Amino acid sequence: MLTVDDPANLNVSWTVTNQGTGAGRTGSWTDQVVLSTDGILGNGDDRVIGEFVHNGALAQGASYTQNQRILLPAA
Repeated sequence: MLTVDDPANLNVSWTVTNQGTGAGRTGSWTDQVVLSTDGILGNGDDRVIGEFVHNGALAQGASYTQNQRILLPAA
């Protein structure tokens, strides 16, 4: 991806699906959008650029899609 503006808006979307055998054990959680300089999550170069709370349990097979525009800070 090439981002030209500084600061820049980044449009992101993701889908969460319950692929388990029943409803989840919790009704609320936080989705995080993470930038990384490599493909390894959690190795120290990651930067959380957004956190989005989801309220409402997901039944087996249910899903939701989230679309967000995140303002990336100036370099």
